[in-house]
Amino acid sequence: MTCARVISPGPERGYCNKKLLPRSLVPHQMYFCGPDAVRTAKLAKRETKQDLANEKAMRTLKIKKGKAGDVTADDVAAIKVAKAGPSNRPLSTLPASGFEDRVA
Repeated sequence: MTCARVISPGPERGYCNKKLLPRSLVPHQMYFCGPDAVRTAKLAKRETKQDLANEKAMRTLKIKKGKAGDVTADDVAAIKVAKAGPSNRPLSTLPASGFEDRVA
């Protein structure tokens, strides 16, 4: 049985403070977190489909009111925008001085 070993003294940490192996840190910072992180088109599409499926599941299980067949992608987008607060905005839209306050 082979086991992945960390070459550095301890696990590397990304901007999200997750413990990652060095080989996992590069793609994580490229696609998921960090100042230059950009989701690919496939990742964005996957998230949209997952949000739609979750909304339909909640209505099927009667966690939320309404019928599952009535849910559209536009409804999910509207719900997502309504839930998004100032802390959920991408870093590119935050003012430069406000970022340091949130990190501390």
